Amino acid sequence: MSSIDKKRILFIAPLFFDYENDILKEMQEQGHDVTSVFYNYGSHRLPWKKIKKQKLINSQRILIQKYIRSIRYDLLFVIKGELIDTSIVHEFKNKNPSSITINYQWDPVNKFHGSIETIQAYDFKYTFDHLDCVKYKNLMLIHKPLFFTNDFRIVDCDPIYDIATIGGMMFSRVNIIKSIQKILPQFKYKILLRTSYTLSLPINIIKVGLITYFKISIHYDLNKKSVANILRQTNAVIDIPQPNQSGLSMRTIETLALGKKIITSNIHIDKYDFYNSNNILILSKYNYHDIPEFLKKPYIHIDQKIIKRYSIQNWVYSILCGNNETFLK
Repeated sequence: MSSIDKKRILFIAPLFFDYENDILKEMQEQGHDVTSVFYNYGSHRLPWKKIKKQKLINSQRILIQKYIRSIRYDLLFVIKGELIDTSIVHEFKNKNPSSITINYQWDPVNKFHGSIETIQAYDFKYTFDHLDCVKYKNLMLIHKPLFFTNDFRIVDCDPIYDIATIGGMMFSRVNIIKSIQKILPQFKYKILLRTSYTLSLPINIIKVGLITYFKISIHYDLNKKSVANILRQTNAVIDIPQPNQSGLSMRTIETLALGKKIITSNIHIDKYDFYNSNNILILSKYNYHDIPEFLKKPYIHIDQKIIKRYSIQNWVYSILCGNNETFLK
């Protein structure tokens, strides 16, 4: 990976399990001078928390405009981007006429809680979802899958679980996991689903069941090192993305980096350059009984050149230098 000219970058991203700091550190390690603004754009049902959050959002917007008006930048790099609107993107360009503006969507575009016109205002628009490139042709989106961080490196470790999964509490995810456990009780499972003590907790318990809820849920966020250590201890990782999601989840790419088998409900994974049927089982409600035979198959090691393309180092470098790659077969 060759070096690129040092850039002064304004980086705006949502808070998401510290991945925003991983990206920031990688840009700095690649020699760039970065000003960062991180925001939390989740919703709250409690009125006083909504008011508090709106005040914080307004103060962050003012901070961004202060940076734009007082510092000269070469590049604006925004992930998601609900915090700013089209006028702020244009103001950045007016203040820095020779600069480049970049937007990256790591959720489906239809989950973007902002204006589509705002995405359109950027010079380069990336998405983790290859189908969004087709659905939103007018946006001229560039396909760029997510990445794995340095925490997810292969380390010799004897597996103690047959199947493991770590993710957010989602009822479609819970139902699939419970079905697999019921049909294949002989396996040893490690299931950790993030949840929190909120107004929705009683609803979660009612839907999932009291015993199941406290057996599979955790009420705190595991750091990436803890997640990686758990996944190293399993033979296969279950990946159950949001319904109708076609882009690869972060967990899928992290599992790839760890050299572990993937059991996933994402039907589009076979289009990617690392797909191998020995390593990846595309899950449906009709093939749960195929899992034992799948786990017996030898793991086929993937060319390191392919895996490195999904590293955070390559992800940052290729986005900042405009090096567009093809990840599909």
